[in-house]
Amino acid sequence: MSLWLGAYASIVNAPFAVSMVSFEVAILGYNLSVFVGLPMLALTLLDLSFSWRWQKATWGRIFLALAAMFEVMRRADVGNNYAKFIFIACIITLLFVLFKIVKHALKNNQSLKKSTALLGVCLMLMAASLWSFNTAFALVWHGLGLLVLGGYLYLSA
Repeated sequence: MSLWLGAYASIVNAPFAVSMVSFEVAILGYNLSVFVGLPMLALTLLDLSFSWRWQKATWGRIFLALAAMFEVMRRADVGNNYAKFIFIACIITLLFVLFKIVKHALKNNQSLKKSTALLGVCLMLMAASLWSFNTAFALVWHGLGLLVLGGYLYLSA
């Protein structure tokens, strides 16, 4: 769901979609993606990698805490600094978790072929967004990359 929120935010903020989606809906998608989706993704991977098995009530409290922190930071006019903090904390967490997962897979002699193929497709879509000449296509390619990854993870679970 977190990856799909990111894909939604990328696609609705593309210049060609501006006429189809109202400004408020696009901003809502972006805020959900950055301030809730990305931290929930990092926490989900952290939960899975350490086998903590948090209950549904815990996830609900985490969601409410993230929404409350967004509102507090918005009212304090430090939203940009909070967004930078979220990005840095989540990137560090995701790198740690991915390192732990790959290390565990290599230690147990598990095959990484399927994961490598999936990451290759996602990285190709995101690389296409980097070399796109047009911002609209960059956002669409990035959104498609996130949709592919999210769809694969959902169906493989």
